[in-house]
Amino acid sequence: MTKDDKLPLGISEKAWKDMSDEDRDKLTGISEFNLDFIVGDPMFRQGVTNKRFHFDVQDELKKFLAIKVIAEPHPLGMFSPLVATAWHCFILNTIQYEEFCQKYYGRTIHHVPGGGAGSDNSVWIAIYREWFGEFPMIWMLDIGGTEIPKYAYSLNTEGALTSRDLDSDDGQYAQPER
Repeated sequence: MTKDDKLPLGISEKAWKDMSDEDRDKLTGISEFNLDFIVGDPMFRQGVTNKRFHFDVQDELKKFLAIKVIAEPHPLGMFSPLVATAWHCFILNTIQYEEFCQKYYGRTIHHVPGGGAGSDNSVWIAIYREWFGEFPMIWMLDIGGTEIPKYAYSLNTEGALTSRDLDSDDGQYAQPER
């Protein structure tokens, strides 16, 4: 296959070939999952007033979730304000979100707003780069569309983004025992 053959979500040919048939099926399903319901009012209500971003974040959210479903890196901190907003809009549509999670992950991908992960995201960032290439600008913009100063550097010129205030995945990172 070549890039012109449109692999799901633009995944690299090497990553596609390295996946099992089951993972290819999951990625294809995730790629085709209709997220159009997050466009418009749901995103506007969250403060994203530029409708172009509503469409741009859909594939990036799918890439984020595909990495979670297929590779299961922990933690999986969400460091894009725009993609996080799309995730929030998806979660609020509980029927579709639960359908997606059950179909592709087998259980709910829980969301921890504003924290919990507090660890190095270099594993999932490396997977993103291996599968999809460099992060597009949408990951480096605030919800108003303004570039976050020095965010590209924090994002990962050196290899990792570590923060305690990231939205994160389903809590598979270490939790203190009670």
